[in-house]
Amino acid sequence: MSEITELYLVRHGETIWNSEGKLQGHLDSPLSKQGILQAQQLSERLKNEDFDQLYSSSTRRAVKTAEIIQRTRTQNIILKDSLRELNLGDWEGLKTTEAQAKDPDNYFCFWNEPHNFQPPGGENVIDLQKRVVKTIEEITFKHPGEKILIVSHTLALRSFLCFIQKMPLKELWNAPKLNPASLTILKLKAGVFKIDL
Repeated sequence: MSEITELYLVRHGETIWNSEGKLQGHLDSPLSKQGILQAQQLSERLKNEDFDQLYSSSTRRAVKTAEIIQRTRTQNIILKDSLRELNLGDWEGLKTTEAQAKDPDNYFCFWNEPHNFQPPGGENVIDLQKRVVKTIEEITFKHPGEKILIVSHTLALRSFLCFIQKMPLKELWNAPKLNPASLTILKLKAGVFKIDL
């Protein structure tokens, strides 16, 4: 009988820039008071889960969320640059309305044809999906049969969920919506992912 590897995928809590409608990407913003509360509530929900491994995007907002969930667990949080959010290039730090005014065609593409989106000076969604899928596959290969927490970002995780559900990236916005400090639970058995939650 094949081993079952459990993945607990978490989006970071709300940040100050989230609340202000600013685009973050590889740039960062601290968790807001609401974001800290969201992470604390998720931490309480997960307090009895025995995680074998804790991974996080190296971006501070994800690390802080992971640290709140970590609580008194003795495992170190392993940081991965490859779990970071889509690099939005010149858009980073702009409000969504500013990005729309500055680059209307690309803004339309972002929301309607994400598979064709290429932010100026940034990264496309295809490359994002490749690096996130590769990273999560490496983690599961390294830790078969274990329970693993991974804290990352909305587009990074949505692109992975598209991959395991065999959805084309043009359907990125139709993948499950991931609110701040959301939890997605996957089980991997015999190379096949199943969404539990």
